[in-house]
Amino acid sequence: MVCDGVSASSHGEKGSTFVIRHLSSKIMNYLYTNNFQLQNVHERLLKYINETNLELLQEFKQEIEKEKVPKTTLVGVLVIGQWLWTFNIGDSRSFVIKDHLISQISVDDIGTGATHEITQALGQVPLSPHVSVFNWAFEGDYTAENIAFDHNYYFLICSDGLTDKVSSEEILKILTDPNNDGSVQEKVESLYILTMEQKIDDNVSIIAVDLAQYFKNLSPIQIIKLSYPKRKPDNE
Repeated sequence: MVCDGVSASSHGEKGSTFVIRHLSSKIMNYLYTNNFQLQNVHERLLKYINETNLELLQEFKQEIEKEKVPKTTLVGVLVIGQWLWTFNIGDSRSFVIKDHLISQISVDDIGTGATHEITQALGQVPLSPHVSVFNWAFEGDYTAENIAFDHNYYFLICSDGLTDKVSSEEILKILTDPNNDGSVQEKVESLYILTMEQKIDDNVSIIAVDLAQYFKNLSPIQIIKLSYPKRKPDNE
């Protein structure tokens, strides 16, 4: 997950820290201490995001009464087997980089004016989180024979500090350059350096996962196991 305090609010850094700690705890607790079902993940993510938002408002009640609202954006990804959920609020973004294409998966909550102000963030009510799910590993009938990519497959989440200065095409080039055999960490560092060279006055958070490398390290039996269950989880 990545949270980015809204600059126009007060105590945004405190709000982002609060959300990271509390929301991740709720999700991990559900996955490891409950008999979770794939069909319920979408509903649970919405529930936990809204619960965390209400807890944030309660935690900073006195500051909010003084109109010092600790607003923060949110973007995150949850991978269980072949299924990947992405969730976001605000202008922090998530991308899928597959072979030679890059696609933004998150939904921007920004206005149409010249300032591109954020239209919703944690720290306000009501809240309408964006949650979606897709099969990252397989396509078609979701069997192990129909792998969804050829060579490259990354998932990247970031704050707007990156996307305000670095284009999607530049992200794609750095992550998939065939002449760059560096690690994911080294490629993320390259993105960070490129951002800093633009003299940015905002913080930058970047997380990237090499799904293709993970897939390559699976044994044939693990790949077959990964293809179950085939039924797509609910996304309502």
